Amino acid sequence: MAKHITCIDDFNIGLGELNTILYYAKRNQRNRDKYLIFIKSSVILLVSKFEAFLEDSVSDYIKVVANCGLKPSDFPEVLKLYCMDKLIGEEFISDVRKHRSRALVTVERISKFCYGEDEITNVDIDTRFDYGKHGESAITKLFARVGITNVFESCMVYEKKETLAGAKGNLVPVSIAADINALTNIRNNILHGDATPNLTHGQVENYKRHITMFSEKVVEKLEEEIDNLAGK
Repeated sequence: MAKHITCIDDFNIGLGELNTILYYAKRNQRNRDKYLIFIKSSVILLVSKFEAFLEDSVSDYIKVVANCGLKPSDFPEVLKLYCMDKLIGEEFISDVRKHRSRALVTVERISKFCYGEDEITNVDIDTRFDYGKHGESAITKLFARVGITNVFESCMVYEKKETLAGAKGNLVPVSIAADINALTNIRNNILHGDATPNLTHGQVENYKRHITMFSEKVVEKLEEEIDNLAGK
């Protein structure tokens, strides 16, 4: 099966950079000042790379959908609505209210986009986070634009929990949304308040592991959606 969501490769490269920072954090555990510099840097890098991956994954998905040769009758309804959001702006509303003929041009474009017979090749949807908003809510809204209504439920992450005896037990769900919210708050406090987080390199590594697992699930989900569309 062809791989479409290729931005995961860049994300993995970014995690390699994070590993380097964590390596130096471990080497400087006795030097508190240096240690905290590496911890702060690791959080900023991890969250930044992760958010870039999420935006890029949605962008990759939209580009693939635009090349699937879908006609309006097969095109996902949610994508139609978000594309229409670009077509129906304040200028169009003003043209309608002022009875300008150019409003009819937009109406014709909307009609062809929703009910025409030509293949849809131009999919214009905003793939960026809302300015100033991050964390669980922003991620949920980002993926809702492409029809994944609750990405955290669709991309559940599990890991084996250790028993008191130290053995690996049953698979338990990872609270990935809680991890993301915690990391985002820590990152924001570092950037905007120059705060020093109460984190160890081991905790950052745990966050990295969970985010990596979630990112892989996101790619699997988007690839599954692409396969479903390509089969239409």
